[in-house]
Amino acid sequence: MQQFSENLAPPLRSIGVVMAVVFAVLGLVAGSCAEAFPVAGDAGGPGGDVALGDALAADGGLVDSAAADSVQVPPYDAGARPVGCPEGADVSSSGTMPSPDACDLAAPPWWPDAATPAATLQVEAGVLDPETGVFASLHDGQWAPIHWGMRQGAGFWTALRVHLPGETAAKVRMQLYVPGLIECAVVGTTIPVAYFDAVPGEPGVYQYGSSPGLPGACILLAFSPADVNALCDNWMTVHAAVRVPDTDLWGEDVHVVRLYIEDQGP
Repeated sequence: MQQFSENLAPPLRSIGVVMAVVFAVLGLVAGSCAEAFPVAGDAGGPGGDVALGDALAADGGLVDSAAADSVQVPPYDAGARPVGCPEGADVSSSGTMPSPDACDLAAPPWWPDAATPAATLQVEAGVLDPETGVFASLHDGQWAPIHWGMRQGAGFWTALRVHLPGETAAKVRMQLYVPGLIECAVVGTTIPVAYFDAVPGEPGVYQYGSSPGLPGACILLAFSPADVNALCDNWMTVHAAVRVPDTDLWGEDVHVVRLYIEDQGP
Protein backbone atom coordinates (compact mmCIF):
# COMPACT_ATOMS: atom_id res chain seq x y z
CA MET A 1 0.00 0.00 0.00
CA GLN A 2 1.21 3.51 -0.83
CA GLN A 3 1.96 5.12 2.54
CA PHE A 4 2.58 8.78 1.74
CA SER A 5 1.56 9.64 -1.80
CA GLU A 6 3.89 11.94 -3.71
CA ASN A 7 0.92 13.51 -5.50
CA LEU A 8 -0.69 14.85 -2.34
CA ALA A 9 -1.03 18.59 -2.05
CA PRO A 10 1.92 20.08 -0.04
CA PRO A 11 -0.12 20.68 3.15
CA LEU A 12 -1.29 17.07 3.12
CA ARG A 13 2.23 15.75 2.54
CA SER A 14 3.39 17.69 5.59
CA ILE A 15 0.52 16.26 7.63
CA GLY A 16 1.50 12.77 6.54
CA VAL A 17 5.10 13.27 7.64
CA VAL A 18 4.04 14.64 11.01
CA MET A 19 1.55 11.81 11.56
CA ALA A 20 4.16 9.18 10.66
CA VAL A 21 6.21 10.42 13.59
CA VAL A 22 3.16 10.55 15.83
CA PHE A 23 2.15 6.97 15.06
CA ALA A 24 5.48 5.82 16.46
CA VAL A 25 4.34 7.11 19.85
CA LEU A 26 0.88 5.65 20.47
CA GLY A 27 0.62 7.38 23.80
CA LEU A 28 0.57 10.73 22.05
CA VAL A 29 -2.14 9.54 19.69
CA ALA A 30 -4.34 8.41 22.55
CA GLY A 31 -3.59 11.47 24.66
CA SER A 32 -4.23 14.19 22.12
CA CYS A 33 -7.52 12.87 20.82
CA ALA A 34 -8.91 10.95 23.72
CA GLU A 35 -8.46 13.53 26.43
CA ALA A 36 -11.26 15.59 24.90
CA PHE A 37 -13.58 12.67 25.70
CA PRO A 38 -12.88 9.85 28.20
CA VAL A 39 -11.34 6.67 26.83
CA ALA A 40 -13.13 3.48 27.87
CA GLY A 41 -10.25 1.21 28.75
CA ASP A 42 -6.64 0.92 27.68
CA ALA A 43 -4.03 -1.73 27.03
CA GLY A 44 -3.46 -2.10 30.76
CA GLY A 45 -7.12 -2.36 31.68
CA PRO A 46 -8.42 -4.81 34.28
CA GLY A 47 -9.18 -8.42 33.59
CA GLY A 48 -6.87 -9.24 30.69
CA ASP A 49 -7.97 -10.16 27.18
CA VAL A 50 -11.47 -11.14 26.19
CA ALA A 51 -12.48 -14.30 24.35
CA LEU A 52 -15.97 -15.26 23.24
CA GLY A 53 -17.73 -17.23 25.97
CA ASP A 54 -15.36 -15.80 28.58
CA ALA A 55 -15.79 -12.05 28.08
CA LEU A 56 -14.69 -9.43 30.56
CA ALA A 57 -17.47 -8.02 32.75
CA ALA A 58 -15.65 -4.90 33.96
CA ASP A 59 -16.83 -1.78 35.70
CA GLY A 60 -14.14 0.79 36.49
CA GLY A 61 -16.52 3.68 35.98
CA LEU A 62 -16.99 3.05 32.26
CA VAL A 63 -19.93 4.73 30.55
CA ASP A 64 -22.88 2.51 29.60
CA SER A 65 -24.23 2.47 26.05
CA ALA A 66 -27.18 4.64 25.16
CA ALA A 67 -30.42 2.65 25.13
CA ALA A 68 -31.10 3.21 21.44
CA ASP A 69 -31.56 1.08 18.37
CA SER A 70 -29.30 1.47 15.34
CA VAL A 71 -30.89 3.90 12.89
CA GLN A 72 -30.16 4.91 9.32
CA VAL A 73 -29.85 8.60 8.47
CA PRO A 74 -29.50 10.14 5.01
CA PRO A 75 -26.09 11.57 4.10
CA TYR A 76 -25.49 15.29 4.13
CA ASP A 77 -25.95 17.10 0.81
CA ALA A 78 -22.68 16.22 -0.94
CA GLY A 79 -22.88 19.39 -3.02
CA ALA A 80 -23.05 21.85 -0.12
CA ARG A 81 -20.07 23.27 1.79
CA PRO A 82 -20.78 23.31 5.55
CA VAL A 83 -20.34 26.64 7.28
CA GLY A 84 -17.38 25.26 9.23
CA CYS A 85 -15.37 24.66 6.05
CA PRO A 86 -13.35 27.87 5.58
CA GLU A 87 -12.90 29.62 2.27
CA GLY A 88 -9.46 28.94 0.83
CA ALA A 89 -9.26 25.38 2.19
CA ASP A 90 -7.79 22.69 -0.02
CA VAL A 91 -10.69 21.57 -2.21
CA SER A 92 -8.72 19.36 -4.58
CA SER A 93 -10.87 16.37 -3.66
CA SER A 94 -14.17 18.10 -4.44
CA GLY A 95 -16.25 16.38 -7.08
CA THR A 96 -16.62 12.66 -7.63
CA MET A 97 -16.34 10.53 -4.51
CA PRO A 98 -13.57 7.90 -4.75
CA SER A 99 -14.67 4.29 -4.52
CA PRO A 100 -14.35 2.60 -1.10
CA ASP A 101 -12.34 -0.04 -3.00
CA ALA A 102 -9.95 2.47 -4.57
CA CYS A 103 -7.19 2.00 -1.98
CA ASP A 104 -5.16 -1.14 -1.37
CA LEU A 105 -5.88 -1.15 2.36
CA ALA A 106 -3.21 -2.50 4.67
CA ALA A 107 -4.19 -5.50 6.77
CA PRO A 108 -4.52 -4.92 10.51
CA PRO A 109 -1.15 -5.38 12.26
CA TRP A 110 -2.32 -8.21 14.50
CA TRP A 111 -0.71 -11.07 12.55
CA PRO A 112 2.76 -9.78 11.60
CA ASP A 113 4.21 -13.25 11.03
CA ALA A 114 1.20 -15.02 9.55
CA ALA A 115 -1.42 -14.61 6.85
CA THR A 116 -4.39 -12.46 7.83
CA PRO A 117 -7.37 -14.73 8.54
CA ALA A 118 -10.67 -14.15 6.81
CA ALA A 119 -12.85 -11.48 8.42
CA THR A 120 -15.87 -13.19 9.96
CA LEU A 121 -17.34 -10.67 12.44
CA GLN A 122 -19.89 -8.04 11.42
CA VAL A 123 -18.52 -4.57 12.21
CA GLU A 124 -20.26 -1.21 11.73
CA ALA A 125 -18.61 2.21 11.77
CA GLY A 126 -20.96 5.06 12.60
CA VAL A 127 -21.50 8.35 14.36
CA LEU A 128 -23.52 9.36 17.40
CA ASP A 129 -26.19 12.02 17.30
CA PRO A 130 -24.65 14.96 19.21
CA GLU A 131 -27.86 15.55 21.16
CA THR A 132 -29.17 12.06 21.91
CA GLY A 133 -26.19 9.73 21.46
CA VAL A 134 -28.18 7.54 19.04
CA PHE A 135 -25.93 5.44 16.76
CA ALA A 136 -26.18 5.85 12.98
CA SER A 137 -24.11 3.85 10.49
CA LEU A 138 -21.71 5.72 8.23
CA HIS A 139 -22.76 6.16 4.61
CA ASP A 140 -20.41 6.62 1.68
CA GLY A 141 -20.37 10.26 0.62
CA GLN A 142 -21.65 11.83 3.82
CA TRP A 143 -19.99 14.81 5.47
CA ALA A 144 -17.89 13.92 8.53
CA PRO A 145 -17.01 16.55 11.17
CA ILE A 146 -13.50 17.26 12.44
CA HIS A 147 -13.59 18.20 16.14
CA TRP A 148 -10.86 19.77 18.24
CA GLY A 149 -9.69 17.98 21.37
CA MET A 150 -7.06 18.85 23.95
CA ARG A 151 -3.32 19.42 23.34
CA GLN A 152 -4.19 21.13 20.05
CA GLY A 153 -5.23 17.83 18.46
CA ALA A 154 -8.13 17.52 16.02
CA GLY A 155 -9.81 14.44 14.60
CA PHE A 156 -12.91 12.57 13.51
CA TRP A 157 -14.75 10.41 16.06
CA THR A 158 -16.40 7.24 14.81
CA ALA A 159 -18.59 5.02 16.95
CA LEU A 160 -18.07 1.28 16.40
CA ARG A 161 -20.37 -1.73 16.65
CA VAL A 162 -19.42 -5.41 16.56
CA HIS A 163 -21.73 -8.41 16.46
CA LEU A 164 -20.66 -11.27 18.77
CA PRO A 165 -23.31 -14.00 18.47
CA GLY A 166 -23.92 -15.80 21.75
CA GLU A 167 -21.94 -13.32 23.88
CA THR A 168 -23.76 -12.17 27.03
CA ALA A 169 -21.25 -10.09 29.03
CA ALA A 170 -22.12 -6.48 29.82
CA LYS A 171 -18.78 -5.27 28.45
CA VAL A 172 -16.09 -6.77 26.25
CA ARG A 173 -12.56 -5.61 25.55
CA MET A 174 -11.68 -5.44 21.85
CA GLN A 175 -8.67 -4.49 19.75
CA LEU A 176 -9.04 -1.64 17.26
CA TYR A 177 -7.34 -0.69 14.01
CA VAL A 178 -9.03 2.42 12.62
CA PRO A 179 -6.89 4.46 10.20
CA GLY A 180 -8.09 7.33 8.04
CA LEU A 181 -6.69 7.65 4.52
CA ILE A 182 -6.68 10.53 2.04
CA GLU A 183 -5.67 9.66 -1.52
CA CYS A 184 -4.74 6.22 -0.12
CA ALA A 185 -2.14 7.70 2.28
CA VAL A 186 -2.67 7.20 6.02
CA VAL A 187 -3.28 10.57 7.68
CA GLY A 188 -4.61 9.49 11.07
CA THR A 189 -5.20 6.53 13.36
CA THR A 190 -6.71 5.79 16.78
CA ILE A 191 -6.22 3.98 20.09
CA PRO A 192 -5.42 0.22 19.90
CA VAL A 193 -7.94 -1.18 22.41
CA ALA A 194 -11.26 -0.21 24.02
CA TYR A 195 -14.19 -1.56 26.02
CA PHE A 196 -17.45 -2.12 24.13
CA ASP A 197 -20.83 -2.03 25.92
CA ALA A 198 -23.71 -4.42 25.23
CA VAL A 199 -26.45 -2.62 23.27
CA PRO A 200 -29.77 -2.95 25.15
CA GLY A 201 -32.37 -4.94 23.26
CA GLU A 202 -29.88 -6.25 20.67
CA PRO A 203 -28.38 -9.55 21.90
CA GLY A 204 -24.77 -10.05 20.91
CA VAL A 205 -24.30 -6.47 19.69
CA TYR A 206 -21.60 -4.34 21.37
CA GLN A 207 -20.80 -0.68 20.87
CA TYR A 208 -17.85 1.63 21.52
CA GLY A 209 -19.14 5.17 21.72
CA SER A 210 -22.05 5.51 24.08
CA SER A 211 -22.97 9.17 24.53
CA PRO A 212 -22.13 12.66 23.28
CA GLY A 213 -19.45 12.68 26.00
CA LEU A 214 -17.90 9.44 24.71
CA PRO A 215 -18.46 9.49 20.94
CA GLY A 216 -16.19 6.59 19.99
CA ALA A 217 -12.75 6.11 18.49
CA CYS A 218 -10.96 9.29 17.48
CA ILE A 219 -8.95 9.25 14.25
CA LEU A 220 -6.35 11.86 15.13
CA LEU A 221 -5.69 14.00 12.06
CA ALA A 222 -3.78 17.20 12.79
CA PHE A 223 -2.36 19.57 15.41
CA SER A 224 -2.65 23.04 13.88
CA PRO A 225 -5.54 25.06 12.41
CA ALA A 226 -3.64 25.38 9.12
CA ASP A 227 -3.30 21.60 8.79
CA VAL A 228 -6.96 21.09 9.70
CA ASN A 229 -7.99 23.66 7.08
CA ALA A 230 -6.00 21.69 4.49
CA LEU A 231 -8.02 18.58 5.33
CA CYS A 232 -11.37 20.32 5.06
CA ASP A 233 -13.51 19.19 2.09
CA ASN A 234 -11.23 16.24 1.35
CA TRP A 235 -12.52 12.69 0.94
CA MET A 236 -11.27 10.33 3.66
CA THR A 237 -11.51 6.54 3.70
CA VAL A 238 -12.40 5.24 7.18
CA HIS A 239 -11.13 1.67 7.64
CA ALA A 240 -12.59 0.31 10.88
CA ALA A 241 -11.32 -3.12 12.01
CA VAL A 242 -12.22 -4.77 15.34
CA ARG A 243 -10.79 -8.00 16.81
CA VAL A 244 -11.45 -10.29 19.75
CA PRO A 245 -7.99 -10.04 21.39
CA ASP A 246 -5.49 -12.80 20.65
CA THR A 247 -7.86 -14.70 18.36
CA ASP A 248 -8.54 -14.94 14.63
CA LEU A 249 -12.02 -13.47 15.13
CA TRP A 250 -12.23 -10.04 13.55
CA GLY A 251 -14.21 -7.93 11.10
CA GLU A 252 -14.02 -4.62 9.25
CA ASP A 253 -16.10 -1.85 7.72
CA VAL A 254 -14.91 0.66 5.10
CA HIS A 255 -16.56 3.94 4.08
CA VAL A 256 -15.56 7.13 2.26
CA VAL A 257 -16.60 10.37 3.97
CA ARG A 258 -16.01 14.05 3.25
CA LEU A 259 -14.35 16.08 5.99
CA TYR A 260 -15.52 19.43 7.30
CA ILE A 261 -14.61 21.49 10.38
CA GLU A 262 -17.21 21.39 13.14
CA ASP A 263 -15.43 24.04 15.20
CA GLN A 264 -12.47 26.33 14.65
CA GLY A 265 -10.15 25.10 17.36
CA PRO A 266 -9.25 25.89 20.96
